Amino acid sequence: MLNINKKAWFDITNDDIKVFLSAFAGEANNDENFFFEFKDSAVNNQKITNEVCAFANTYGGYIFIGVSDTKEISGCGNWSEERIQNLICDCVSPLPSYDARRFLVDDKNLLIIKIDEGSRQPYLTNKGEILERISSGCRKLVSEERLSTIYRRNKEQQKRIEKKLTLEPINTGRNDFPNNIVAVVDVGFEVISNDDFNLQKDFYSCNPNDIYNKFMELGISSVYRVGNCLNIAFGNVTMNSADGELDTMLQAGLNNFMVMYPEGSVKLRCILSVAKDGNVYVDNIMSSLTAYRSVYEYLFPDFEKKFFYASKYEQLQVVKSFKPRLKESVENAFEEGELAVGHIIYTGGRISSYGYWQIDKSSFESVGEEYSAKRILDVLFRTSYSIMGMM
Repeated sequence: MLNINKKAWFDITNDDIKVFLSAFAGEANNDENFFFEFKDSAVNNQKITNEVCAFANTYGGYIFIGVSDTKEISGCGNWSEERIQNLICDCVSPLPSYDARRFLVDDKNLLIIKIDEGSRQPYLTNKGEILERISSGCRKLVSEERLSTIYRRNKEQQKRIEKKLTLEPINTGRNDFPNNIVAVVDVGFEVISNDDFNLQKDFYSCNPNDIYNKFMELGISSVYRVGNCLNIAFGNVTMNSADGELDTMLQAGLNNFMVMYPEGSVKLRCILSVAKDGNVYVDNIMSSLTAYRSVYEYLFPDFEKKFFYASKYEQLQVVKSFKPRLKESVENAFEEGELAVGHIIYTGGRISSYGYWQIDKSSFESVGEEYSAKRILDVLFRTSYSIMGMM
């Protein structure tokens, strides 16, 4: 997708928009209009919906509201960022990656909607239509070949996400596998934002040593970079033996860790093991997730302004059956009877599995929950498996 005046989206100023529109003012048709759509303030909701859907199904683009086809600025009227957000959330499915900004040019307000090429095509309107961008307009997509290409790309994208976020199952068949490990909880989510540039800027500007020193009291035991990713470990896992605990290297993946990607995506693992007193304390899952979340908020302080949606998954691998317990300090916070200490978590097909699902504004509204930065992080950094043993 073309950039306006060859600038990043959040670097564009009012003057940039004025220069851009002046460059081909008076022209109703232009080859560059493939990426730009101009609408006056009288445009109706359905036309905006159609254009958003079409751009998301092709190569992305911009919708100017308050600008005529001849690039004359008339003002955006009662169109606002909130109205755009509600319209797209209600009328385009799945939710595409977009952002809306207001600009002031020649004392008149105009709105620009930036729509990225969709990673989950095809996108449908509220009328169930699939539209695509053609020349300087949009049309209903009817070609079976084109539809097949979109669905194939969708499957390839899903495979890419799974490969990126899914951790390999632990190898329990090795002779050196610790006999105190009973289960592994994996969580992963891919973040789609409207400002990858600044997310990555926040990510690369942080020093691993500073992160470690700041969060070691929460249980963070190491922070280091591997390639473009940040690896963060929580606590330690030791191996049981006849002689007691051994200070030895464990096979890869047998510790509590989180891998962070520059654009804000995450995959993490929580290990459940038998403590010295013989119990398996499941609240360790929440302790590690709380620490990871604290690091995440530190790295991305303006996360809520950039977040658009996320794809998330959870998985539980049970190595051997066990009885889940809460530490006494945590258990006292629950009313008597809520903790089913006698229940056993079994191996085999009795464990529920969770595939990938989407987290966005509509997913919060559908269950009547507040859509805020806190609630987004609550959902991303929690797992259904933290309530093992609860009634």
